[in-house]
Amino acid sequence: MRYLAAGLFVVVLAAGTAQAQEDDEVTIRVIPPDMELPEAVTREIVLPETASDQARESAAFGLDTANQARERREGFGRDVAAEARENRERFRNIERPGPPNQ
Repeated sequence: MRYLAAGLFVVVLAAGTAQAQEDDEVTIRVIPPDMELPEAVTREIVLPETASDQARESAAFGLDTANQARERREGFGRDVAAEARENRERFRNIERPGPPNQ
């Protein structure tokens, strides 16, 4: 229970910190569990301003694949819905037999 409370406290602090950030800069700290925080060594990794041409091509391919899958899913959903409506109407008009005579 103590670990749950400590974990919840860390999550709440992290959420508050994330909400307070106004720019797109992200800081990730990786510290071994046995290292004291003041002794930690930090290193900054600078990311490029724009994506490379290869990254753009890969992203375009992935986006195209996702869009095609979405279109197939929507078509499948329309087909299933139409079939369900047809079945409902077909079975609604069927005369059902009554209980057997005794």
